[in-house]
Amino acid sequence: MLLKKNPEATSPPPAAPEPAGTLFARIKKEIVVIRPQGELPAKNAGSFSRYSCDLCHAPHGIGDLRQCGLCGRWVCPSCRNDEYYICNSCNGIVKLHTLGMEKQ
Repeated sequence: MLLKKNPEATSPPPAAPEPAGTLFARIKKEIVVIRPQGELPAKNAGSFSRYSCDLCHAPHGIGDLRQCGLCGRWVCPSCRNDEYYICNSCNGIVKLHTLGMEKQ
């Protein structure tokens, strides 16, 4: 005859809470990678040698665009934050995290 096992004895122990981690690690978990680092920007369909900014879609030369270190978007000077070398989209997430840290 088979005996039933105690379900409480076979359940895994509760997971320990994860450490908060660094600000950069928490932000990297939230940001979706749009384009891998090193991948070229999208060509602008209306011109021969111009590329499109991933945020404002304005045509720019390859020298004017910079790739965001967090999400991989290629952005023009008006769509990037030079303080952190990231795009304005990722900059909003960084600001939300830094505001949350100030309140603690």
